[in-house]
Amino acid sequence: MQREYHSGHPNILIPPGGTGEIKSKVDLGIKAYEGGRRMECRVEKNQSSCNCTYEPCPRKGICCECIRYHWKMKELPACLFPDDVEKTWDRSLARFIEIYR
Repeated sequence: MQREYHSGHPNILIPPGGTGEIKSKVDLGIKAYEGGRRMECRVEKNQSSCNCTYEPCPRKGICCECIRYHWKMKELPACLFPDDVEKTWDRSLARFIEIYR
């Protein structure tokens, strides 16, 4: 079995020896890596700390999908905002900077 290694970038993997096709974790369908090993998504644990107030959200507890979705919208996920700001659903980068400036 061929083992994959981190490239130094959190979302890129390279094969042993540095040769061969470079693949992203998303392309490989891998949700998380820790120490070069595949980790299973801990949906229940993630849901318990998710402060998202958008109730029909299908991504609650699936952090990689949440981040990918919001980043496409030029936003950040709810978990990066205080609860009072999250409830406004303004998850823009400008709002994030305004809060933490």
